[in-house]
Formats: sequence, structure tokens, C-alpha cells
Amino acid sequence: MEALRMEPVNQYHGGGPTGGSVFPPFDASNFRSKNVACIVQDEGTFVNVTYGLENLGFKVACSSSLDATFEVVSEDPEEWAMVIIRLDQPFDEERLESYVRLIRMMDVRIPILVMAGKGKSPENVGKPELYADCVVREPKSFSELSLSLKVAVDANMRWGSRFDHFRYELIEGTAQVAKR
Repeated sequence: MEALRMEPVNQYHGGGPTGGSVFPPFDASNFRSKNVACIVQDEGTFVNVTYGLENLGFKVACSSSLDATFEVVSEDPEEWAMVIIRLDQPFDEERLESYVRLIRMMDVRIPILVMAGKGKSPENVGKPELYADCVVREPKSFSELSLSLKVAVDANMRWGSRFDHFRYELIEGTAQVAKR
């Protein structure tokens, strides 16, 4: 198993004496909560990402159950910084889409990041907005992991207003049922 490459903090994205932009890692200090829920079939093959998340200041909870993870996150969404789904197992796409829709209807915006595991390609995931905020390759370094987190948060903010129609449909549907 290849370990995440440790890099000096000031070396992100080509920074350093030769030029490029230098910026601190995108870590737990950028989130309101420090808990990350990971859905992964084999935790042993995900240990590098878990270790990387912990080194970025997060507390990581892993489960192989899509149902259990989304149930726990939806019970107290303010306690979760992010949900990471690793594509190392087959998922019922409709069920995953319905869980993501439920999360999108909450007042708390939780970034959802899909990581393509070994043998999977992010390009093979159609309509990523239905499953997550973004789909990335599994990171091989701390800077890639940090960048993946930033991409997910930025995408979550961009997608935010596009998911408001889910809330309106729910409210209008509830009002229609109440009138009957």
C-alpha cells in the first residue's frame, strides 16, 4: 500500500523559493465541525486517507454502511464537516441519490465528496451533482487531500442554490397534502 507523501506545509501548489503560490493547507480549521464521516468498504485500504484527514485536524468515523452513515449524519448534521464516499463498492445509485437529496434539504450544508478508489475513474461517474458535490481521484499526498477538501467545499457552495428547489418541492408537497 502506497502511503500519502508528506510535504512541508509551505510547499503546496508549487510554492517555495522557485515561485508559485504559497498557502496553508485546507484543513479542519476551515470547518465549523471536525468530524468526517467516511463510507468505505475496506478501511484497511483507506488508512492513508484516514491518517491524512487526522493530520489535517479531523476526527474520522468510517463505516461500510451507506444507510447507517447517512442516518447518523442526518440526526445531527451540525456535528459533521463532510461526508466522503469511496467508490470501492457497488452502491445502489438511486438510494445514494435519495440520501444526498435528503442531506441537501437540511439547513446545514454538508459537503459530500466522492473519491474514486483503485480501478475507478472520476470521469465514469455521471451527473456527480446527484451523488456528491464533486468526484475526485483518491489523493496520493497531503496537498492532494487538502485540495480535494477545498474543491468539495467550493463545489458545495456553488451547488447550494441549485438544490433549493428540493426544499420548495417538499414544502409545496406537504402543503398540498395538508389541504386534502
